[in-house]
Amino acid sequence: MKEAVLSLFLFCMGYIFQQNFSTNSTTIIITKTIPYCGGAAPSEEIIKASQEKVIPYGSFFYLIKGTVNNESRNIILKFQIDSTGINCLNLKAGTYSIINEFSFQKLKLDSSKYDNICLRNLWTTPLISFKVQKNICDTVRYNIAENCAYNEPCSNRLDINLPMGADRQ
Repeated sequence: MKEAVLSLFLFCMGYIFQQNFSTNSTTIIITKTIPYCGGAAPSEEIIKASQEKVIPYGSFFYLIKGTVNNESRNIILKFQIDSTGINCLNLKAGTYSIINEFSFQKLKLDSSKYDNICLRNLWTTPLISFKVQKNICDTVRYNIAENCAYNEPCSNRLDINLPMGADRQ
């Protein structure tokens, strides 16, 4: 009888442990595209190269809980992109977001160079948010579309020269 009770107890503890501490495999793939920022009309080869997704090798990203970046956020993991661009994480069920180095650093407002409301919105918005569901292995893909210097987000600087034919967005 004692053995049966002990077996049942161990089975229940294993089940509770699995329910509370189980993680799910999540694969994160991050790429980037680099636009053509020159002034001369680009060749077809240059246009094609600017549309190709490349791996941001060596870049650091941060995994946070929830969907909003703020000063009280909890950094769960700092990870660096390797040559494959693929990171496999074991996460508990929940909602997560990925932020970059800009959003990790303390926000520095400078109204001489930036629209501060726009900059704060950019800082609080993660690159991507995703849900991890119990017992489901998932893949999260995100492409970083870089900007040319003359299209820097939230910039109010007019001292950057535009290439011929380019517009500020």
